[in-house]
Amino acid sequence: MELAEHISRWRFLGQEFLTWVWFRSDQGDGSLELEGLGQVEIWLENQVTLESEEEDRIERVSCSGQNPGLREARFALAQGKKVTKARFRMSLGEDEWSFGWEAGRLSFQSMRLPAGPAELKEDPDGVFFERLKLLERALEVLDALFSMFLSLRVSPAWEKEEFPALAEWIRQGAFFSKEAQR
Repeated sequence: MELAEHISRWRFLGQEFLTWVWFRSDQGDGSLELEGLGQVEIWLENQVTLESEEEDRIERVSCSGQNPGLREARFALAQGKKVTKARFRMSLGEDEWSFGWEAGRLSFQSMRLPAGPAELKEDPDGVFFERLKLLERALEVLDALFSMFLSLRVSPAWEKEEFPALAEWIRQGAFFSKEAQR
């Protein structure tokens, strides 16, 4: 199977994952307990792109802004569009990262790392290795988050609890836009 076919075949999983992360970040304070890592906070920062494929055309909606609810994006989601790209912010302990995610390949478009210790400013090798350590830490958290999603996605709890709550959250997005228009 060619790489493009693989990506196309499994793209739905990345779209579901990004939607789930957005949903979970919108619930309460966006905190999740990750096994072996502790409490992580993750939230949709200020950008999301959604798409729908209909016959021979693709319809794309990109939303950005300071509104944490991104009402238009929630409305597009309720209309059946799928999350294809999103920008998230994540914190674990004192560290905070900001990054863009592309659903099709589950790949990063960019990542802003936390500032390293001030005493390393004079040591270029130290700065390099500290940044590498921060990047590795972010990937460890994101791997744990994806593992949490996959475990939940294949468990009975997905059908009984998580999916119904997610579906209701998506349905509520249709009402956000109507209220904003009044």
